[in-house]
Amino acid sequence: MNKISRNSIGFTLVELLLAVLILGFTLVGLLQVFIRCSVFAEIAQSKSAVMSLLQGRMEDIRQRDYADIVALYDATASGDPAETFDLDPLTGKAAVYITQFNAGDDNLMQIKIVGSWKAQQDRIMGEDLDLDGVEDTGEDVDGDGDFSSMAMVISCIAARY
Repeated sequence: MNKISRNSIGFTLVELLLAVLILGFTLVGLLQVFIRCSVFAEIAQSKSAVMSLLQGRMEDIRQRDYADIVALYDATASGDPAETFDLDPLTGKAAVYITQFNAGDDNLMQIKIVGSWKAQQDRIMGEDLDLDGVEDTGEDVDGDGDFSSMAMVISCIAARY
């Protein structure tokens, strides 16, 4: 008679299914990490492009005479930004805010340039939700009176004599 040996070499079906299940969960987790990293990379690339545009505009403003800055970029009485411009090649808008310090020194101003743009999956980066450069009702989430964003350039300029 032939004896059937129970010490056969190999894996059982249950062991193989368990190994495939563990491998599947691991691959799904790695795929989620990959997707998240690609989203963060796109945001970082877009932010770099926006910051370059904002810094370029700030340099254009800094090259002007102090009196010209006040005349060209004086904000409206409603608190709207002094100037808005497109963030080409991205879908977005930037706003320039000028604040003159009248308490003790009329020869000093703060310039703040804020950029908002549309990222992947139609996610808006910044408070300008409709990307028109004008603060509409409900857009100023932090209540500071102007747009806020992760892409912002602030500088103070003094009058030169």
